[in-house]
Amino acid sequence: MANGHSTDVRLKDNPYVTELGGGYIRNADGQEVRIICHRKSRPAIARFLEKIRVSEILFHNGTPCWEWIGCKTKIGYGQFKPDGRRGAVLSNPHRFAHEYFIGPIPEGWEDDHLCQVRHCCNPLHLEAVTLQVNRKRRDESKTHCKRNHPLSGDNVRVANNKRYCRACGRQRGREFLARNPGYEKRMQFPSRQKPNNIIPNDDAT
Repeated sequence: MANGHSTDVRLKDNPYVTELGGGYIRNADGQEVRIICHRKSRPAIARFLEKIRVSEILFHNGTPCWEWIGCKTKIGYGQFKPDGRRGAVLSNPHRFAHEYFIGPIPEGWEDDHLCQVRHCCNPLHLEAVTLQVNRKRRDESKTHCKRNHPLSGDNVRVANNKRYCRACGRQRGREFLARNPGYEKRMQFPSRQKPNNIIPNDDAT
């Protein structure tokens, strides 16, 4: 019944509809119905720039970060809909900035924040890299684990090109044994026992 209906019948040409004004009509059943007018979404770049704040304290290579002041995820990445319409695909503002100011991001690649600021959208601080490279850089940039143990020296164990905290590993082992009493005793196979604990075999010659 509203403007833009798939039948292309406008309100003034519909004999079963009475315009009441104020955005309401009376349909053929005598019910008052509000007219739904779909507004065109504003350009993505205009909506993007409205949510950008040039930082005065965060810099990388002499250029300030463009801080995203819109919606963010729990881990600090921005959220942005380039389409702008309800139900459109949700993306990230830094990906939009890269594609708008630099160019397309290859399929399966990610944007690496060279400034280490997750909500930064400055295209000068972004670099498109593979998933493996992004994870490797993220791991190498860490100086402490989540429990604030230093990731250096003898406290680091390297496996599958990734660094692991030995102190956290020992802590997880102690917590596991506390939750599973008797686990060590059940796992004492003969090959793991000390020589003085091995039961002699009387049939041995």
